[in-house]
Amino acid sequence: MDGIIRTEISPQEARVWLADVIKRERAKIEKLQLLRRFDSLDPLDDVRHDEATRDAWAHLARSGVNADAPEGASDLLNSTIELYRRDLTSESRRRIIAREFQDLTGRPTSSAFEIVALMSLLISGKRAAWTGKDAALEPIEPLADTLAAQTPSHLLGSEAPSPAPNFSPDHAARTPPVEPPPAQNPALDPALNAVIDRLIAMKREEGIEEKTLRQYRSFGDLFTLLTGITDIRQIRQTDATAFRAALRKIPKSWGKSPKDHTATREEAMARAAALPADKVGLSTGTINRHLDHLGQVATWAADEGFLIDPRLDPGKLRCKETVGESEKKDAFTLPQLKALFQSPVWTGSETEYYQTRPGKTLYRNGIYW
Repeated sequence: MDGIIRTEISPQEARVWLADVIKRERAKIEKLQLLRRFDSLDPLDDVRHDEATRDAWAHLARSGVNADAPEGASDLLNSTIELYRRDLTSESRRRIIAREFQDLTGRPTSSAFEIVALMSLLISGKRAAWTGKDAALEPIEPLADTLAAQTPSHLLGSEAPSPAPNFSPDHAARTPPVEPPPAQNPALDPALNAVIDRLIAMKREEGIEEKTLRQYRSFGDLFTLLTGITDIRQIRQTDATAFRAALRKIPKSWGKSPKDHTATREEAMARAAALPADKVGLSTGTINRHLDHLGQVATWAADEGFLIDPRLDPGKLRCKETVGESEKKDAFTLPQLKALFQSPVWTGSETEYYQTRPGKTLYRNGIYW
């Protein structure tokens, strides 16, 4: 705590912040466990992702944000650690932590050291919450058993009124009351484009140029067009996979015509079907940018309090570059090459100074080669 005091965060503030982090993370874990009783299609996969999340927070708490993943770590653990690392080192995360601390304590942070201290406490809190993930629903079971034991038999009836549940101090100490998961903020719109609008507003405050901000809107429109999903809470990893596949099937020029903004998915695919193969499919760089935007928007929505599927990881779907930077431009066609080498540079120039003017002399200099 001495280090925390030196950063102007009092021990009491540190404990309040840490307790709030643990409470919110445990509420999220409990909500996930409840939903999985009805919504899980692959329980074993859910367990693997939970364990990767637990191990990732344990690694970050033990070794720090910039440490390499543990030797022999699975691909899932590696990608989870990298996902959290990118988030924890982002400027948007720092702003969120500063805002949440002020909302919690009423005091704004005043130094970078305070943010670092809060970040460290956040990592420790999440580690602790996920270490005890298997006990998330345990308080419900003994309470259910107690209430069941006190419920009279409908077959035998009861001579006396049913006793009220025993919520004495001793019982409360043994069985903590079950707190319902916090409600999602009803003031915020979960529509994908609404989430993007709020993210853009924050990034505009950070001085991000408008061209980049427009790319977020372009991503949102394209994602909704190709998947039909408008609610950020409904997006699953399978939707992200389908989105990436669809990006390879639409025209390369998609989005440049005003007609594209009102087109349907069927019209986009029909237009692509009428084009030659080299005119279909977005570039690897553009696809990866859209996947990055999906990840950023999902992270922002989760920070706003929306329940985002923890298995959603667009970063795992990034395409590998198949060519080097110097080879990314389209190659010249044969007619283009013929037109190029009919230039005076290769057929004869007026002078070396006016090498692009037709003449009789060929100058084998740097321009020529």
